[in-house]
Amino acid sequence: MKDLKNDNRGMIIVFAVMLLAIFLSTALGFSYFIIADINKAAAIDDSIVAYYAADAGLEESLYLLKKQEAAASLAELKKIRPSGGELAGAGANWSIVDSADFERNVLRQRLYDGQSVKFFILNRANTPDSNQTKSVVLKWFKGGANTPKLQVNLTQLSPQRDDKSGAWVYFTDASEVELSDTDPRCFDLQDLSLGGVPLPAVDYLMELKVLGGPGDFVERLSVDAYNDYCDAWQSADLNQEGITSLTLKSTGSHGRAVQTIVAHILPKNPVSGLFSFVLFSEQDVVKDY
Repeated sequence: MKDLKNDNRGMIIVFAVMLLAIFLSTALGFSYFIIADINKAAAIDDSIVAYYAADAGLEESLYLLKKQEAAASLAELKKIRPSGGELAGAGANWSIVDSADFERNVLRQRLYDGQSVKFFILNRANTPDSNQTKSVVLKWFKGGANTPKLQVNLTQLSPQRDDKSGAWVYFTDASEVELSDTDPRCFDLQDLSLGGVPLPAVDYLMELKVLGGPGDFVERLSVDAYNDYCDAWQSADLNQEGITSLTLKSTGSHGRAVQTIVAHILPKNPVSGLFSFVLFSEQDVVKDY
């Protein structure tokens, strides 16, 4: 009988199979990373196209609103041109169906010294009393090395005749500087009355401005609209359409990627002494990406 211990026949096949297994494992490992990189690159490409689709939808909507004046509100615009497809043959789409003419609150993440935020509370006279904004609640937190303050101005947009000068003036419910940020601050909307007889509910402009030093800021600033006055706001309902903060939200999609751009559009300020509400103005548009 042959000595099997010294028989090396077949070892080449074993080594060949082992090498093939090693090469195959290495190739599979590299292919995994290569495919992952390809997928990431494709996702980036899709995101870029989706972003420009969203921007195209936003710009087209702004053009229809501000230049052509094709609609008087975002609700009307959504009926006219809610979406667009096959952008420039790229297979991308955009939609503005999530846009809104009203919000229940205003939120700003951070405002530095000297910066301000302005918003309107409009159409109160045409809103049923049960769903009418009667108060707003302010919340904010200080930031920076010093102690920034917050200037609050709440101005009625129905002018009154000044007894002395005879000029039309806008009555200010509140004009004060808030020092604390520990508790919410509530402000009633004080509608006008004539001889004890209430007049139709008036509209309001609210402006908040940060007062501090270099590097000071206010963060997590929010203002909520409520359907009741300050003595009962904690048990009252948030007014879902209490604040006129025109929010144009354009969402673009391409492949699996979705990108959204939001534009906040301020209504036009009062003109000609009397409040004449023009929905869209020539003011700058604030975009959030």
